[in-house]
Amino acid sequence: MVERIYMNADTIQTSIAKPQADYYEEKYGKPVRYIPNGVEPGPSFDPAEADELLAKHQVEGDYLLFAARRIIPLKGLHHLIKALNQMKFTGTLVVAGEDDQLPEYTKQLKESAKDLKIKFVGYVGSRTLLSALVSKAKLFIFPSDIEGMSMMLLEVGSLGTPMICSDIPQNKAVLTGEEVLYFRSQNADDLKEKLDFAFANPGIMEEKAEKTMEKVSSEYAVSKVVQQYVDLYNQNLYPSRQYAKAWFMNSHLQKKIISYAAPIMSGLGIHKLFSPIYSGIGSILMFHRIVAPGTQASIHNHV
Repeated sequence: MVERIYMNADTIQTSIAKPQADYYEEKYGKPVRYIPNGVEPGPSFDPAEADELLAKHQVEGDYLLFAARRIIPLKGLHHLIKALNQMKFTGTLVVAGEDDQLPEYTKQLKESAKDLKIKFVGYVGSRTLLSALVSKAKLFIFPSDIEGMSMMLLEVGSLGTPMICSDIPQNKAVLTGEEVLYFRSQNADDLKEKLDFAFANPGIMEEKAEKTMEKVSSEYAVSKVVQQYVDLYNQNLYPSRQYAKAWFMNSHLQKKIISYAAPIMSGLGIHKLFSPIYSGIGSILMFHRIVAPGTQASIHNHV
C-alpha cells in the first residue's frame, strides 16, 4: 500500500537500478527516471594500510577478496566457499565484513570453510583501507543473490581489480560480460568453473578490468551522476529560470551533493524527489526515499 501511495504521488520518481525503474514503470504505468550511483574514479589510498591489516591476519602473497558491509546470506559468501571447496583451493580468501549479524550463519560458514585458508578480517569502514585491499587482490568475488545498484561493484571497478560476479539483472545492467566475468547466480558449480577460467587466463581478466575502469570513469563518475540530478531539477523545478543551473552549480549545495552523493544514492529501490517551495534564491530540499517491493518507505537521507 505504501508503495502504491508513493508511486501515485505527484512527484518525480528516480531509481538507481535500471531493473527497478523498468519494474515500477511497467507496474504503475508511470515514468521512472534511471539515475545510477556514482563514484570518484581512481580513489587515492596508501598500500601500506592494507599491508598492515594483511600482516595482522597472516595473509601472505596473492589472495581473493570478498567484501560486504554485513555477512548475510543474500551476499552469497556460502556460494563462494562451496566453489572453493569443490576446486580444493589452496590459496587465501580474505573476507571483509561484519560477521556478527547472524551468528548461526557465520558459524555455518566457518565450519564449511574449515579445510580452506579463509581470513575473516571484520568490517573495513575506511574507504582508503578498503581500496588498498581491493587494489592488491588477485580477484574480487561478488556473489550476491540480490542487489540494488552496488557501490562496491563500481568502487572495485574504478580500481582495476578483475571481478567475478553473479549474473543478477542489477549487476548486468551496470557492467557487461566484456568487463567482468559472470557466473550463474546461486550456482556454486558454475562459479567454480569461472574461478578455474580466471586462474588459467589472467591476461583476459586484466583486459576486462581495464575496460571496467574505462566504463566507470566515463559513465559512473560522481560528477556525471550529480549533473543528471541537476538537470532533472532544472527541467522540472525551474523551467523558466535560465540562471537556476548556474546558481545551483556554483553554490555550496553543489559541494554538499557531491560529498553526499554516494550515501544518498545507495540502497535498493526507488528515490523520491519531492518538489520544494521555491522563493527567490531559496533553498533546495531533497528527500531521498527508498521503496522496494514488499517493504515500507523510509527517508534515507536529505540535503
